[in-house]
Amino acid sequence: LFYVIYLTLSGQWKWLLPNRQSFRELGQVILSDLRISKKPIPLAGKYNAAQQIIYTGVITLGFLALLTGVAIYKPVQCRWLCSLLGGYALARLEHFIITLLFVLFFMLHIIQVVRAGWNRFRSMVTGFELNEENKDI
Repeated sequence: LFYVIYLTLSGQWKWLLPNRQSFRELGQVILSDLRISKKPIPLAGKYNAAQQIIYTGVITLGFLALLTGVAIYKPVQCRWLCSLLGGYALARLEHFIITLLFVLFFMLHIIQVVRAGWNRFRSMVTGFELNEENKDI
């Protein structure tokens, strides 16, 4: 919720939302990540096509996890929500699948960062990246 508020207030959401071009470039980004293609990844701003699609998807998954979580936590009080999600059993299954997708995102994200190098991994954890100039600090 705080991340979505930050994106909204800071205007960063403009860089994050995918567009038609993002879906066209997704194949090229995947081939590059798998090291099949040597073409440079096109950047339409701060994020590449895969990042735009995946990060927007994760925000959507968060919203869906909240809805399905409320539906299975209070199925009687939120009968309308439970019905909207296909009933209690289906809402539980949807919530479980969403959780698996979060785990998959997390694992792929960590693998991508580690593949990008130790400095990137450290910057993801600490919030800052060491340059050659301030390496002795």
